[in-house]
Amino acid sequence: MKPARGKEYARRKRALSNTSINSILALLSQILQRAADYRYIERNPLKVGERKERFLRAAKPARTFLEVDELLALLDAAGELDASVRRDRRVGRRASLATLALAGFRISELCDLRCADVDLARARFKISDAKTTKGVREVEMTLWARSELVRHREQRIRDGFPMEPTDHFFGTTSGSRRDTASATACWRAAPSWAILAAQTGRDPHWISDQIGHTPAAFTLHFCPFAGLFVMGAAGFEPATSRV
Repeated sequence: MKPARGKEYARRKRALSNTSINSILALLSQILQRAADYRYIERNPLKVGERKERFLRAAKPARTFLEVDELLALLDAAGELDASVRRDRRVGRRASLATLALAGFRISELCDLRCADVDLARARFKISDAKTTKGVREVEMTLWARSELVRHREQRIRDGFPMEPTDHFFGTTSGSRRDTASATACWRAAPSWAILAAQTGRDPHWISDQIGHTPAAFTLHFCPFAGLFVMGAAGFEPATSRV
């Protein structure tokens, strides 16, 4: 492939992973099963024998998450970076990371948040648009996260950025939506939040509701180390329970 300008780009060839091969086999199995249902073939050959004989062994992806001290160090660094840049480059890095870590949002959900969706009085986030019905939800806000959001809102007002109900809470200098590619997202926040919340004794069903997962079992695979540490010092108690 040769771009309009610059040197020619050649994509490095590599073999398909076992996970990719299994996905192809699963799709092929669905097609063959439909053919068997319509009697074009006698049986689906991909459903003969044990599953381990039909599919390759795929390595489970490593689930990474931040410990509390790592999260606090990251937030301190983000705050220092925001304080050191000029006004038009101050994008609320610390508040964005705190919200991701203490609410478990997807980066798209963070960027979609409008000022009307951040209810500081009730300590609630409102997610009004999502891929699934369970994803449309209200998310509890911790006291610590609320204080970070209050500081972020006050800083944007001092900088003269629009903060009307229809403006984006973590938006650009004009209040428009920030692109997800340029937003602050250095790690998957949901696993970190789910693990830390579980380690403080939160019910898996509550965690599932907050993240927007339909089955609680799907959330549990984010929490392999639940119960090993006590993380209450990071502010994972809901603000509403301490009013």
